[in-house]
Amino acid sequence: MKASDGDGKMPLHFHIHIQTKSAWGLLETLTRVMHDLNLEIVDHRTSHTRGLDPLILNDIFVKDGDVSYASNLIIQAARLF
Repeated sequence: MKASDGDGKMPLHFHIHIQTKSAWGLLETLTRVMHDLNLEIVDHRTSHTRGLDPLILNDIFVKDGDVSYASNLIIQAARLF
């Protein structure tokens, strides 16, 4: 939802942390799955551990396009204006 809607709701945000072994096409697969779930990727950070068999670490921050919620603080602030 847009902030201009004035209904006191905001989109739900998630932080997804994934640890996996390296695989071909991992980034493309993650991006496709997020799109299929109607999650907008806000930020995506990838790193890896050292060694012969490293772990791939993905931190993905997403915004849900289907779910929004009303916070009491947002509703109270909206009443001030």
